[in-house]
Amino acid sequence: MKKNHIDIEQDVFCYGWQILIRYSTFIIILIPISIYLGIVIPVSIFVLTFFCLRYYLGGIHFNNS
Repeated sequence: MKKNHIDIEQDVFCYGWQILIRYSTFIIILIPISIYLGIVIPVSIFVLTFFCLRYYLGGIHFNNS
């Protein structure tokens, strides 16, 4: 499917990979830090809650004007 000479399916695929890489990097950095600080359970609860809220709420978007 093309819209304005942009392949929409490829854009969605690339966006999905960017999100996956971003969250994977976040988790890979967060796990060793939480193990080092000895706060694995609180961090796990926070991350799980954050990801669930982020998924359902979709974030905050402001107008550009």
